[in-house]
Amino acid sequence: QAPGRVELATKDLKLTPPMGVKEGWIEAPAGGKRDVGGARGRFTVSVAGDYMLWVRGWAADGDSDSFYATIDQAPRCTSDWLRPYGAWGWDSVRQRVDNKVVAGALAVFKLDVGTHVLRLGNRESGMRLERVVIVRHELGWRPGA
Repeated sequence: QAPGRVELATKDLKLTPPMGVKEGWIEAPAGGKRDVGGARGRFTVSVAGDYMLWVRGWAADGDSDSFYATIDQAPRCTSDWLRPYGAWGWDSVRQRVDNKVVAGALAVFKLDVGTHVLRLGNRESGMRLERVVIVRHELGWRPGA
């Protein structure tokens, strides 16, 4: 892993039911309750700075396309999936503005050198998450780049 970039497989995170591992990804089963279950894991950064989160995920439709994310004690982000439904892809974690989805409202976390805790939460059951990349904003990293 390059300095300023950490990649985590979500199946390796500590899960709280009903969040579970299915075929290499995590999800709270579709049709389940909202706002219950989650995942957390520790990671270390060797370079301080402003970090963004990218997730590789999948959503079936508008009723299963959002999740919560935060690092350490930062405010929890409600992130909505803005990729095509029914296909795996990468998307950045963002924060709603006035409870509305804003594509450019990227979540940025100020991290010091050391160990941190990532927390992902179920908002709408059925949202699948496979990988997370935590990357220093100034690196301009994009999936596939």
